[in-house]
Order: sequence, then structure tokens, then C-alpha cells
Amino acid sequence: MSTQGSQSRATTLVPTPAVTAQRAAAVTCAAGSAGSTPLEHAAASEASSLEEETSEESGDDGEDGDAYRNEADAVDIETVEELSEKKRIARMQRKLNNIGLIGQAGLEPQLQTWQVEAQAARQIHTMSERRRRWRLRDMFLQLQQVLGMPHVSRVSRYYVLKQALDEIQALVEKCERLEEKKRRMTQKRAVYIRMIAQRSGKTEELIIGKLQDICAKQRSLEAHRKRVAPQQALGPDRNKNPLPQPQKGKASFCQRL
Repeated sequence: MSTQGSQSRATTLVPTPAVTAQRAAAVTCAAGSAGSTPLEHAAASEASSLEEETSEESGDDGEDGDAYRNEADAVDIETVEELSEKKRIARMQRKLNNIGLIGQAGLEPQLQTWQVEAQAARQIHTMSERRRRWRLRDMFLQLQQVLGMPHVSRVSRYYVLKQALDEIQALVEKCERLEEKKRRMTQKRAVYIRMIAQRSGKTEELIIGKLQDICAKQRSLEAHRKRVAPQQALGPDRNKNPLPQPQKGKASFCQRL
């Protein structure tokens, strides 16, 4: 009976694996001291098997608990890492915002200065463009007057430039003709001076000097005639300085030389 009571207490009251092991050891010692009867031997074997099962269950429970704790620790670590990362990002964002506000506050006077300078530059550009257009319009009006075109407010500038180009080409051609004429006349002059020098027996330099004096007198007479012409148009009484008339019977140029 005592053995059965101890067996029932061993099977029912198993709070922890350590207590079960102690009780099994006590039962084994009691069985060894009292003698190994078949009933006691069966009780001892049953207690040892119960101890093994309890130890296995406690081992399984410990493994499950360790796995759960490891999983919980992993979840907690990940959660903490995520929270710390979010906090770090939020802190960096606040720093960036503060830096942006500080930079904006520091650059505000400079931005105002840039705006004032840009506005002044636009005004200067506008005024210079207006002056350029006014000057261009005045130059086109002067060009129309030179070309003898009527003053028309809405005349095509392309037409004005085309007329000016035609006039320039005509003047260039006329200049070339005059240059050619001047060259021929210079050759004739040289031939005439040589002939006069041969007939008069004087040098060509002296003859050229005489010709220059005669040309100067002719230019002065032409200038005087141009000054007197308006007075003659006003009336005959106001013509107090009549032009000198050439005298008849004068010697020829070759004779004067």
C-alpha cells in the first residue's frame, strides 16, 4: 500500500522535472534498501519511465519556449530596427527642413537683390531696344529722302533697301565709266603737253605749272559765277559786280607760253 501510495503521488504530483527526479531517486533507494520485490521493481521501472517522459516533455516545452522566445526576440528586434530607422529618417528630415529654412532666410535679401537687378536689366534692355528702333526708323526715312521716294509711313523696308541697292549699283557703274574717261583724258593731256613742249621749246614742267595757274583762275571764276547767279535772278539792278568778259584779239595759249 505504501508503495502504491508513493506511486500515485509520483504520477499525480509532478510539478517540475527536478522534483520528479528526486522522488524517483528516493523510490529507487527505498526499493534497494527493502529488497527488490517484483512489485517494487515494477514501481521503480514505472517511475523511471515516467521520469523519462516528463524530461522529454519538459525538453520539448523548453525547445518550444526557446523557439517562441527566439521568434519574439526576432520580431522585437525587427520592430525596434524599423522604429529606429523611422525615427532617424524623421530626425534627418527635420534637420533638412531646418537647414532649408535657415538657408532661405539667409538668401532672401540676396534674392531680393537679384530681383531688383533683373528688373533694372530688363528696363535697360527695353530702353535700348526702343532707341535702336527709333534710330532705325529715322535712318530709313533719311534713306527714302536720299532716294527721292515719297514719304510714306507704311512703306516696305525691303522695297527701300532694294531701291538703295539698285542706286548703289548704278553709281558704281557710273564711277567705273568716269574712271575710264579720266584715264583716257589723262593720256590725251600728256600727249598735248608733249606736243606744246616740242613746239614752244620749253620744258613739260613749266607748261604743267602754267596749266595749273589757268585751272585755278577758271575755278575762281566759276565760284564767282555761282555766287552772282542768285543775285541776277532777283533783278538786273542788283547786279553790281558783272562778270569779266573775255577780251577779243588775245593771243592763243601756245603764243602766251
